[in-house]
Amino acid sequence: MLSFSSPTLALLCATCALHVSPCVGLPENGPGPECALPAEQGRSLLQISQLSTPAARNVSMATILESFYPFLCAADLNHKVEVRELALLCVLAVAVICVSLARCSRDMAATSSRSSASGGPSRATTIRLDALDGLRTLFTIHIIYYHRYDSDSLWWFSSNHEVTMFFMLSGFVQCLADLTKGVPFHSQREIVVFIARRLGRLCPAYYAAGLWIVFGLDCKSGVAQTVAHFLFLQTLTPVICTSSHWFAVNGPGWFVSALLLVSLFYPVFYRMLPRGSIMKQCFVLAVVIALEGILKQIHVPNFTLGWFAPVRALPFVIGMLVAQLARSVCASFPDWPGWGRLFDASLTMALLASLTNSPPAIQGMCITACFTLVCISCAGMAAYDSNNNKSGSFLEPLLSCRLLVAASAYSYGAYIYQVGVFNTVDLFKGRNPLPVSIECFVCTCGPWLIAMFSKHCLEDPLNTGLGKMMLGAEQPPDLKSASAEVEANRK
Repeated sequence: MLSFSSPTLALLCATCALHVSPCVGLPENGPGPECALPAEQGRSLLQISQLSTPAARNVSMATILESFYPFLCAADLNHKVEVRELALLCVLAVAVICVSLARCSRDMAATSSRSSASGGPSRATTIRLDALDGLRTLFTIHIIYYHRYDSDSLWWFSSNHEVTMFFMLSGFVQCLADLTKGVPFHSQREIVVFIARRLGRLCPAYYAAGLWIVFGLDCKSGVAQTVAHFLFLQTLTPVICTSSHWFAVNGPGWFVSALLLVSLFYPVFYRMLPRGSIMKQCFVLAVVIALEGILKQIHVPNFTLGWFAPVRALPFVIGMLVAQLARSVCASFPDWPGWGRLFDASLTMALLASLTNSPPAIQGMCITACFTLVCISCAGMAAYDSNNNKSGSFLEPLLSCRLLVAASAYSYGAYIYQVGVFNTVDLFKGRNPLPVSIECFVCTCGPWLIAMFSKHCLEDPLNTGLGKMMLGAEQPPDLKSASAEVEANRK
């Protein structure tokens, strides 16, 4: 019996020594080179015993993942050049894809211009939702404050709820605009144009912030992390490792990655919107809200569902369903004067629900349901105010003030540049101590100032060039003749 247990005892001692060995590394230090398993070696008996033990499999899955894939570990000095070259190659590849889509849409316009010009959808004016723009500005300010000081004391909503509302707002605003314009998304060209414009909207600031961190600051990302970030793939692998993190390049960029991946399927979601009565639309919306609340409570070891892009598609779809419901309800009650009071009541209920101590699933579903009423009532107020009527809301004028509405145009840039500003401030603090007031001012206002510069000097010129490339001044002959026919018919 002693001869049988001695090897087993030695194996257990070696396993314990591996778990407490300093070579595993802390999250902030990263593993040493001795932890990396050579590519030509297979699994050792020690690793097989770890994988066969249920407790060890749950506790050290991230460590095992790093051991089998050394390129996930934090980059050292020898990898910096390789990481920067890969970042530039990824940016170039996405730029080529975006230009190719733009040229493809222009070629499609030349072949299908006559049919689209004669029977295409009407391009109505998009409804202005200033109150939602003001809310988006406030949410961005709080998220930047939370990322810097790790505190939710500035605002009633938690950052997790605000992220869900951001996805809802993205789906709501995009779908409401397309429903108002009557875009069917039946032709291939409409899908190509949508994807090209989405890439042109999200990529410039995203890549500028990522290159700033990789080239200008001490970035600790590995090769796989860099490629995943610059190809928007980090939200498809939200594995939490002990020393390497998939969001090491620019952490807030996970939101952009999830939003872009979900937006690629937007035309499919748009065509699958339920048709029928208001009750049918409300039923489908309630089912999706309940499903989204249930998925938030599923716990997977070493895997965060909240960072997984397919899960974040649910609040985006909720926003689209709310946009369709808002169109139906506003068409049924165009002259109802209670939209303003409904907006105040629903926003107040959402704030009160965020302050309760109810279970997270129930709290999240209540906040989402209240925010759906906020979006619907905001669309109703926009339609009601267009007839020179006053909605009677108390909160809507506060959220629609010029400062908040104007700042909403730079909220995306402020969000994506915040890590670059924070890391730059920390770099200067390590050399020369900064007063707290200056540090607070730079961390609070710096992202917004850089966002303003980026929008006017980088994003808008690139988007203008992309638009000219898709439907530029030098239009094909068929498109010119079709446009002339449309103008003649109007006269």
